[in-house]
Amino acid sequence: MDFSRVVFWISLATVLLLLILGWHEIRENSEEHAIRKFEITTQHEVDILKKRMKEYERVLRGAAGLYYSSNDITRDEWRKYYQSLQLDLSLPGIQALGFSKIFPKDKLPAIENEIHSTGYPEFSVYPVGDRETYSAIVFIEPFDERNSKAFGYDMYSNPVRREAMQRAIKTGLPSWSNSVTLVQEIDDDIQKGVLVYLPVYNKGEMARSEVERQQAIHGFSYSAFRIKDMMSKIFDQRQKTFDLQIYEDEIAKDKLLFSSGEHFESAKLTEIYNIHLGGVEWVAVFTNNSTFFENDDDYLENWLLGLGVLVILLVAAGILIDDHKRKQLSELNNSMEKRFQDSIIMAELTEMLQSCSHIKDAYPIIAQSMQNLLPDLSGACYILNNSETLLIQQQVWGNKTLFTETFHQYDCWSIKRSAIHNSYDQNLIETKCNHFTNNANGLCVPLLSQGKLIGVLSFSLSPNQVQQIPKQDIDLISSISDMISLSLANLQLRVALHNLSMRDALTGLYNRRFIEECIQREIDRASRNSSSLIIVMADLDHFKHINDNYGHDAGDAVLKTISQLFVGFRNGYDIVSRYGGEEFLFLLTDISQENAFQRLEKLRLQIEDLKVETGGHVIDSLSISIGAATFPEMGTEKEILINRADEAMYLAKNNGRNQIAFYTPKQ
Repeated sequence: MDFSRVVFWISLATVLLLLILGWHEIRENSEEHAIRKFEITTQHEVDILKKRMKEYERVLRGAAGLYYSSNDITRDEWRKYYQSLQLDLSLPGIQALGFSKIFPKDKLPAIENEIHSTGYPEFSVYPVGDRETYSAIVFIEPFDERNSKAFGYDMYSNPVRREAMQRAIKTGLPSWSNSVTLVQEIDDDIQKGVLVYLPVYNKGEMARSEVERQQAIHGFSYSAFRIKDMMSKIFDQRQKTFDLQIYEDEIAKDKLLFSSGEHFESAKLTEIYNIHLGGVEWVAVFTNNSTFFENDDDYLENWLLGLGVLVILLVAAGILIDDHKRKQLSELNNSMEKRFQDSIIMAELTEMLQSCSHIKDAYPIIAQSMQNLLPDLSGACYILNNSETLLIQQQVWGNKTLFTETFHQYDCWSIKRSAIHNSYDQNLIETKCNHFTNNANGLCVPLLSQGKLIGVLSFSLSPNQVQQIPKQDIDLISSISDMISLSLANLQLRVALHNLSMRDALTGLYNRRFIEECIQREIDRASRNSSSLIIVMADLDHFKHINDNYGHDAGDAVLKTISQLFVGFRNGYDIVSRYGGEEFLFLLTDISQENAFQRLEKLRLQIEDLKVETGGHVIDSLSISIGAATFPEMGTEKEILINRADEAMYLAKNNGRNQIAFYTPKQ
């Protein structure tokens, strides 16, 4: 055999061997990449599910706050509260939001009569039976055909529901039930259901220990879920590359709660997660479906294998093609690594934003995350002010000289277009936003929640960076802005619900529940520091006369106007609250009786000179009667001090009104 031919065949065999080894390496890398991608995808989905469950629990806390902030919740108030949440848009998946009242059997006739009096004469607690304790559903929204079937249902009569409710009472925390068949199942599509309960305790009663919680329990704010409907909402409108099964407690056929597919046995990849909810555990089993590998790079291995035949004939060309593909694979791996790191930063950002107690805490977190994700870009976060007239700069990172501190809505094209706006795109007729300094180029993305503007994220390259913002960075900005918008909207909603639980809706002052808690805290502090406190009870004189002669709208206007005076009256750690009707309760800290009298007298004179214009009338000749009790001279307990301030106030009224009286033992 010709020596050159031997060398040729040896060369071809060597090249073929190298190609086979390269193909095998690519295949292994592709499999590792697929496993890693699937792990990231499924972990993200689990995080979404856990986050949604926490949001469902927060809805119950808001409902409990509504109860604590109101003297007596009506069915109309519960319905308006539910409608204000817009759960179909913000947190879809909840079948029902309701309130279940717990009571002994001797209260059963009274409870049913009370519901009858509200316009439901056919209401009755069911199932019928003699039980020591009942917990009947008295509020439920939406009150549609399906949910109306649960009206009056005694959930305490069911062992599974009762176990979750007792756990909620014991811990004082949200408690999820094991699977049940909801009484709302009225058609052929019978689904498994679960419920989550949050205990609501009697107002004014202590509920710190387990025994106290058992004694003080009033009822439960709760949500009901049809598992299939809930999961469809949570994972709706997203291209799913996986199938999901959820089991209760353990992986067993009779424990299956939800399944999104059928061919789990043929899947190549599987990830299992234990999800702990309040008192129960779910097992989530993720498997890849047929779409998972559609966008993957498995085709490379087959393509390179076919290329081997050509490389046998064209050795040089084959080597060049192989080098080129290796470079592509390296770039792909680098890209996936960066995406992986970006996903970690975004997951940390999501967790940190959910942990914020106030929206101002979120701005530094957003800035730091943006610097980590986009180190080449400078940026600023703007938030719309309360009057919705200006965008105010809250945080800036990178080159601070590129961004103005404030701007009007019409100065930003992203707000006008309600979409991301890139002034680097020279194809646009109008390219530049006026709020960048020196008419610089920039990219802006509006922060929107349910169509409502929250703020704007602005990005720009430094003047010495002449290139445009890369497309992958623009895609990343677009993705992360949606997450930031949702987080900021949730923070704003959380703050609003918190204010609702401790503020009077008409006057904006603190409510009765809040100030009573503050008084006890300040009494404890004053006892430790040997300092003084003064409890003040104030009542508008002849307020019924205003309502009778001018109408309740005029009475409300007077209360609002006087409340503004009370806000200005505050000094230091003083607290002013609306105690009920036209009564107001003040807490004055670290002040002598003489100084308190002078301040209260000044306030009394201001009210005496006050004129309120409303409904075409001018209401004047206003006056107020004020009673006060000092700590510790006139009492050391909260209830005693409030009662004695109230007695002093009635003394002021009996002595002719429009005056100040301090409680003395002679009273």
